[in-house]
Amino acid sequence: MSRSIIMFAAFAVSLMCAEASQDIYATRVIKDVIDGNTIILDGADNQQNVTCLLWGVDAPEIDQPIGKDAKAFLEDVVKGTEVHVYITGGH
Repeated sequence: MSRSIIMFAAFAVSLMCAEASQDIYATRVIKDVIDGNTIILDGADNQQNVTCLLWGVDAPEIDQPIGKDAKAFLEDVVKGTEVHVYITGGH
């Protein structure tokens, strides 16, 4: 199974996003990658960027062994990708 298919499956599971004051269904671009399971979505339409945890994806933190490799892998696969998300505020 290719890396792209594996990562698509991870996104299909769910995104847990913080910093949204209300529920939002939107198309966003993955602006940045924090670590192997945390991304930042762009703040389209003058909204703030949203930090999202990939739910169900367990990856090492950036300061743990292979943490930098996990981040680099996620960047290679998803950075700059357009995604459809449903962001719920306060959950």
